[in-house]
Amino acid sequence: MTQLTSTRHLALLARVVTALESPGDLDNQTRHALIDEIDAAAEHFMAWPVPWSIDVHFASIDHCDGVDYFLAPSRPSLTGQLAEFCREHWPEINHQQDHASLDDETVVREYFNRHPDTYLSTQVEPLAPERLADRALLMAGRVLPLSNRHLSPGTCHNLLEWTETDAQARPLMVTDTPLGWFVPTARSFVSGDLPDDLDAVLRFAREHDAAYLLPGPDGDITDALPVFY
Repeated sequence: MTQLTSTRHLALLARVVTALESPGDLDNQTRHALIDEIDAAAEHFMAWPVPWSIDVHFASIDHCDGVDYFLAPSRPSLTGQLAEFCREHWPEINHQQDHASLDDETVVREYFNRHPDTYLSTQVEPLAPERLADRALLMAGRVLPLSNRHLSPGTCHNLLEWTETDAQARPLMVTDTPLGWFVPTARSFVSGDLPDDLDAVLRFAREHDAAYLLPGPDGDITDALPVFY
């Protein structure tokens, strides 16, 4: 089977539907070829946690209390997260309009155009499938998505607490996202002592040239790190 893409996968599903609707129209050779394609697609999904390339949208907001990070699978989703931040801090820009009457795009644009001390940076990074020597590990561009099972329950609890703590009081920058905790790996973002398991995971991410770590329930497990549960 050639390299699987979303287009090829949809075409395969369409052929499967046709075969199920009219099984008598298939000769043995066509039937066996279709089964082989289905088996190959299933093997691909097991070996490549992200089966084809997708874009991941990042944003950072630099403000007087530190830096907040945001991660989303699409631009509208990212804009929604940014708009939530802007609405929370809306009084800081003395805008005459009620933010509830404005759409997300307008809220974000107006907030950052008018705020003198808060700065928005956005970027799109490709999350591309890549089979490494460690088959259980997916290294996706600058983002390393690892299972949160590589972190103890106590450390996971700490990360959750830090997302709700003032930026200046956190030992490292961390943002809670639907995909997991979004953590920049650079040592400059660490301002205090970390649990040994978290320090080991961050060190592992740096060794694999990842700029960001994304530990979450759907992340990958590697034999190079302990598993806690």
